[in-house]
Amino acid sequence: IFLYALLYKQSLLFVFLISLGVYTAFERYFNKIGRTSFRRKVQILTWSEKGDPTSWSKLDIDISTAEAFIEDFNAKYPDNKISLTMIALKGIGIAMSAAKHTWGKISFGNFIPAKSVDITVLVNVGNNNVLTSTITDCESADVTAINKQLKTHVRALKQEKDSNTNMQMNLVKLLPTFLVKIMLTMTSFASYELNLPFKALKVKRNHYGNAVLTNVTSFNLTDVYASHLPFTKCM
Repeated sequence: IFLYALLYKQSLLFVFLISLGVYTAFERYFNKIGRTSFRRKVQILTWSEKGDPTSWSKLDIDISTAEAFIEDFNAKYPDNKISLTMIALKGIGIAMSAAKHTWGKISFGNFIPAKSVDITVLVNVGNNNVLTSTITDCESADVTAINKQLKTHVRALKQEKDSNTNMQMNLVKLLPTFLVKIMLTMTSFASYELNLPFKALKVKRNHYGNAVLTNVTSFNLTDVYASHLPFTKCM
């Protein structure tokens, strides 16, 4: 409608802009009442009814060897302690790398195998927000390197010192919902379909990597299936 009005019918453009103004006014009004958080706004805009093939798998793993390794490692390196999260990142990296023909993304109707295994970790920040940290090269990096990547970024997120994340959050809070949806659609298309960075919004190529890892035990959950987020386009 906007493009048609701009090119052929300027009076329609006037009506279109008035409609946007009215919608924005209502959106601002209800935003003050509801106090929609950054995370909730993204959920509203990216979670929709299911229409794609989805498969769920449950795998129980004996982690006694991993726990013994973590205990021994942390005793030797008390200043660089690791957790099961690092072990999981490394394990998923090895598994995905061993099955490169099945791990990747769909771009313009074509399956593109991933060149490296990058995994996004969900980070609980002050029990008020869930932010993301993407760990690269999980198939080749050792546990120490993975630990350094994750801890450095998580520290910056929790101290609100990550400039890219701060800019994105402030922008999402500022813009009306419908404009955020347009912004998310554009960045998703550039990042995944075109495999290009969207520098204006600090979005990288294949921004969320190949998978999302979340630790639910901190919420006293032991058996749960997390919601799929179409925007992340992770397998």
